[in-house]
Amino acid sequence: MKCKTYVRNCPTDAIDIENKTFNLEACIGCYGCINRCPKHAISATSPEVEEFMKGFIETFKTARLEPDIFM
Repeated sequence: MKCKTYVRNCPTDAIDIENKTFNLEACIGCYGCINRCPKHAISATSPEVEEFMKGFIETFKTARLEPDIFM
């Protein structure tokens, strides 16, 4: 039985469990799916996810972004 915890923890709905697909365009690289899966059913070891994360990290590692909204 699939608990689908990692699907429920994706804030952008980038994971389609029925079709076994992962939308790299929607992924924000939060690792919520990987960190919260109790069975380790999903990982960042696929070449597509690894490549995406390299680009994501490169994009945001150089400059600290300040928040746009203050409360």
